[in-house]
Amino acid sequence: MNSAKPGYWVDIITVKTIICILCPLLVFPSDLLYASCADDISDVPVVTMVQTAPANVMFVLDNSDSMDWEFMTPQDDGIFQGKFYLYPDSAFVNNYQDRVQAGEYILSSTERRMWQGQWSGYNTLFFNPHAQYDPWPLKDNADTSRPWSNPNDTGASSARFNMEGEYYAVTAGSGGSVSVKNAHYFVVDDLDDNGEKDAGEDVYLVNFVSGARACYLFSDHDGDDTVDNGELYLKTCGTVPGRVKAAIYDEDGTLAGYATDAQDLQNWANWFSYYRKRDLTVKSAVAGVISTLNRVY
Repeated sequence: MNSAKPGYWVDIITVKTIICILCPLLVFPSDLLYASCADDISDVPVVTMVQTAPANVMFVLDNSDSMDWEFMTPQDDGIFQGKFYLYPDSAFVNNYQDRVQAGEYILSSTERRMWQGQWSGYNTLFFNPHAQYDPWPLKDNADTSRPWSNPNDTGASSARFNMEGEYYAVTAGSGGSVSVKNAHYFVVDDLDDNGEKDAGEDVYLVNFVSGARACYLFSDHDGDDTVDNGELYLKTCGTVPGRVKAAIYDEDGTLAGYATDAQDLQNWANWFSYYRKRDLTVKSAVAGVISTLNRVY
C-alpha cells in the first residue's frame, strides 16, 4: 500500500497541470512529455475517492444461567422471593420442563398466591395486556392450549405448557371456589398512570377458563399482598375500568379498541412461548431488528 500523505498527491497533480499548460510553448526532443499531457486530468482529488469499508454490527448475547429466569423485579438480582421460576412442574405436559436450575428455585404454592409476581408493573417480564406479543420472525402464533415452552425446541418430547392447569385455588369472597389457571394475569386500575400500585387503586385478576376470561376484583383485606380465601370477587369483564381491559393501540399509539377473549388469550400464549424468560425476550428483540434490515449480508 502507498503510504504517501494526501499532500503528496496534490503536489503531483499541480505540477502536471502546470507542465501541460506550458507544453505548446516548449520544444522537447521527446514525445514523452506530450504523451503525459494527453492524459485526462481528474476533476476530483485522488484522496477523496477512497471509500471506507462497510460497518460491521455484532450482537452479543448473554448466555449465563440468569438469562433463563422468569422474573425482572425490583428485588435483589431481579428475582422474586429468592426464586427464579413462576410455574411448577405440574404446569407442563407430562411434568416436563426446560429449566436450567433445579426445583428449589420454583415458587412454592404459597408464593404463587403473591399477586405481584404475576403483574407486569412489578415483574416487568410478565404478561402485559396492553402490549402486543408477536411471534418471532418466521414463527407462527403459539398454540392457545399447549404452547411450546421454547419455540426453538419443538420435538416430540419437548416441553409444552398446560394453559388450563390449576395454578392455585382459593375460596371466593361471595362463596364458592376459584380455580386460578396457569393462564392468568393481574392488572392495576392505575388512576394516575404512574405504573405503580398506589393507595385507592384496585387490583383485578383476569383468569382464562376454557378460552374465556373471568374477571375478579382482588381485595387484600389483610394487606399481605397475597391472594387469600375470601379476597376475590367475581365481576363482569365488560364493566371493569378501561385501564384494566386489554387494550389495542394503532401505530400512533392511539387506543383503537379492546381485545376479545380470543385475542387476549392468543396474546398471552405468544407471551409465554416467545417472551416469558429473559433470554426469550432478548432473542425476540434481536430477531426483530435483523428482520427489518436491508442489504445486510
